[in-house]
Amino acid sequence: MNMNISVTSPFWEAGCFAHAQMPNVHERTFNKHEPVEKVIKWIHSTYLNHEGAIDTLSFCCHGWPGIVSIGTGFGKVKAHLFSSLHGAFAPDGRGILIHACYVACATKDPLPEEKGVADASGWGYEMMAALAAATDTSVTAAIDYVAGIRGGFAFDDQRTMTVMPNGDAVFTNCQ
Repeated sequence: MNMNISVTSPFWEAGCFAHAQMPNVHERTFNKHEPVEKVIKWIHSTYLNHEGAIDTLSFCCHGWPGIVSIGTGFGKVKAHLFSSLHGAFAPDGRGILIHACYVACATKDPLPEEKGVADASGWGYEMMAALAAATDTSVTAAIDYVAGIRGGFAFDDQRTMTVMPNGDAVFTNCQ
């Protein structure tokens, strides 16, 4: 059976969607002082120590365009560190889901609680493309502000961008 891995920050700890909706979940919370290398090592170790491939790797935390604030955080420059997970994902799995505000936004400074810019270029796309290439799986993230605890459960009708390992981008709920 494939596994689901959920990584959360203390803010999201009580509300990450993994508990309620996915079977075979391995979850851990990392505080903002823990290096992202430690986060990656735990994910890789979890994969190696359990049977099956990774169906879904979810991050539930704060974010900013092109930045995932899990542990000390990561962006385009550190995305290559996830290459230890290349080949770990199920081909028919959901890939990497990032439940955090504005991660897929193209511009650097969106106004709080406003819509981000949906474009297959810029801050969000560059980080997501680097992460997708390093892990050889799709990466999906919110373009806009993620409101309320429900944001930790699902994307619902939020605008998202999914970037494939070959760099292709697919937008959902964008008009």
